[in-house]
Amino acid sequence: WRQEGPQTWQVRVETSNGTLVLDDGGRTLRIESETIEAGPNREYPSLYERMAGLVRRAESDVDLSPMIHVSDALTLGRRMISDAFHF
Repeated sequence: WRQEGPQTWQVRVETSNGTLVLDDGGRTLRIESETIEAGPNREYPSLYERMAGLVRRAESDVDLSPMIHVSDALTLGRRMISDAFHF
C-alpha cells in the first residue's frame, strides 16, 4: 500500500483470441504484445483532482442508495433459527 515510484500492478486477460494487458499503473494497454494505448498515468492524479474539487465546492459524491437494503434488513428483518448443518 505504500509503494513509491513506478506502479507494478498488472491486469492480464487471457482469451481464446489472445492476451490483453493493462500495465504501468493503468497507463499502457497492450494486446498480443502490441501497445494499443500509452498515455500519462492519470489513475491517482484524477482521483485527487476530483476530491479536491469536491472539497473546494463543499460537495459530496456518495451513493447512499445501497444503505436502503441495510436499513431494511435491520429494521424489517427477523432472525429465524434452524437446524444445525455441517459442511
